Formats: sequence, structure tokens, C-alpha cells
Amino acid sequence: MGNAGIKKSSAPKTKTANVTSETVTFTENVSAPPKSVEKSNLGFSSKKRSRELPKHIMMTKKPNVHWSDIVGLNVAKEALKEAIIIPIKFPHLFKGKRSQVTGILLYGPPGTGKSYLAKAVATEASYTFFSVLPTDISKSTRENKRFIKNLFEEAKAKKPSIIFIDEIDVLCNNRSISTDVGTVYRIKNEFFTQMQGLENGVIVMGATNVPWVLDLTMQRWFQKCIYTPLPEKAARRHMIEYFIGTVPHCLIPRDFDSIVMRTDGYSGEAIEELVREALMMPLRKVQRATHFKMSSGPSPTNSTVCSDDLLSPCGPREQGATEMSWMDVPGDKLLEPKVTVWDFIKSFDSSRPTVNSDDLQRFEDYSKKIKQRDLYS
Repeated sequence: MGNAGIKKSSAPKTKTANVTSETVTFTENVSAPPKSVEKSNLGFSSKKRSRELPKHIMMTKKPNVHWSDIVGLNVAKEALKEAIIIPIKFPHLFKGKRSQVTGILLYGPPGTGKSYLAKAVATEASYTFFSVLPTDISKSTRENKRFIKNLFEEAKAKKPSIIFIDEIDVLCNNRSISTDVGTVYRIKNEFFTQMQGLENGVIVMGATNVPWVLDLTMQRWFQKCIYTPLPEKAARRHMIEYFIGTVPHCLIPRDFDSIVMRTDGYSGEAIEELVREALMMPLRKVQRATHFKMSSGPSPTNSTVCSDDLLSPCGPREQGATEMSWMDVPGDKLLEPKVTVWDFIKSFDSSRPTVNSDDLQRFEDYSKKIKQRDLYS
């Protein structure tokens, strides 16, 4: 909401941007200045130097995430379509006082799909997408201040584009409670300066799990604040079925209902982790088994063919049990064990809700505050 070097030249001062599908490289070649200048407050050595955006700042025309890939969040998706997709399709409607937003804040509990929403926007709108982590630009070095400027310049050069900053609260938290001083403070101001000078076609999207700690200036700058709540009952069931996929299981509708009820308070990410853990339970049974018996079922090499010479784990007293370990089972003779509701029950022992009721109430209170701000702004 994905996954270098120094170029030397004796040419006079030039700036270029070398773009690939994965990285954006900024190169600045500076001819050696006179000694009197070299000792001045230029802030960097006279040596020629280059600047490369980290590889995880992926620049791609289409992150390949579509609206249909995101379960639930219908209100958030419609809000993003209104703010970004409609202005693209009907640009003549957004002139004069009716202008397209340049700042969008996605806020909500952890793991609720904020980064996926940003990528879906970039895909559906065919925007160039920059994904930035706070650690890329929050270090107290002058190079990172330059990085911010280069990032926004490249976004303008490749517009329409989206700069997505995850965990933006780390970079732009409330100054009254922040411990940032000196250079880090100036880096933050550079970030504000660049955002104030945005052009049409460049959108900054921020994501945060704690919107109430954002700098007040930043909160006012985001014209659109979109809440990404925890998935509702129907969405949770859809997610569970999706994450199970084609893995063999013996769950009946009543089992799904039980699992869905117990995932109240879980984010999509937490549900994915829960299902992943449940899918591993049958494999652990195979590892712990001391006896196996002959069974029939789909062939491991061809699921359309039924084989009657497969092996499955069993108890030592079951009929046909043979003492052996999983290491003794041929690779193409193990019957894939099915996932049961008990596998999910065991998985709940190592999982917990994403947020509690107090946390949810805080998000609700913040949403009311945003609505009042929009009403009287």
C-alpha cells in the first residue's frame, strides 16, 4: 500500500535522472570549484557524486493491484475514485474553484490495506508510483534533505504520479511532542516546502496507524482523509476463503461461521497470518507422525488421477499402521492432509485481535473530528 555506484565525469555541472523499472538514479556531476569556493559553506565535497533512490522505492507504471484485489473497504475505494479517478476521466469538471486534491491521508488500524489502496489507485489511474518509507528521509543528514527534493522533482517530471509515504507519522509527528532537533527539523521543513509546491498531476498519499500524532500543519494539508476500518463479517469470511484457496480442507459452512465470529477485531493482515498458520498445522502432523498407513486420493503428481498407494499419517493402533517417519515416505506417495476446524482452533492460540475496543473508539473519535473539520472548512 513491493520489492549503485558512483558515476564520474569531468563535465561541467549537470543534473540527470536515470530511470529503470525498479530504481530512479539521480546524478549530479560538479566540476571542481576554485579553492576559495571549495572551503566555503557549500555543504558537500568538490568531488563528483551521484544519488540513487533505494531499490524498494519502486517506480512502475502499474503496481498491478486492482480494486477487485481488495476485499471490503468499499467506502474507502469509492472515496479514492471520487478524488482521483473521476478527475482523470472528466478533467473538464475540475477547473476553477473545483480542483483535484493533491494530498490524501489513509488512516486506520494496522494491516487494513492502506498500501494496497494506494497501489490500486496507481494501477487503475496508470500513475507512476513512488513508495517511500520514513527511514528513507528521516535520517539527520543533508543528503536526505536533498533526497526529498529529488524525489519530488522526479515525481513532477514523471507526472501523473503518486508519492506514497507509509507510516508518515514517523516523519511528520506533532512538533510539540517530537524530539527532533537540528537537521532532522530542517528535513521536516523541506518536506513541508515540497508539498506546498505540488503541481497538478502529482499526488501525495500518506498512511498512518496513529493519525492523532500527526503534525497539525500536516493534518490540515491533507484535503482528503480516508478511514480504512477493520473488515466486517462478510469481508472476513471472503478473506478466509480466499487465503485458503485450493488447499484441501473439510470445513463446512458452520465451521466458517465459527471462524468468522472469532476473528472479530482482526485486520486483513491478521486474518492472513491466522489462515497461514492453520494451513501449516496438517504438515506438522506429518512431521510428528510415527506411523503411516496406505490411503487413496488425488495423486501428488496429477490431481486428476486417483491413486490407491499413497501414505497418510495415523495412530499406532490404527488398522494397517506401519511404523515409519515422514523421512521414509517417498516424495510422490504422501497424501496431502486436509485442513480441519481444529487446525484453526489451534491457530487462534497464537493470534490475537489487531486492536482493542479502546483503540477502535479512538479511531471513531478522530473520524468525527475530521468530518467536523470538513464541514466547517
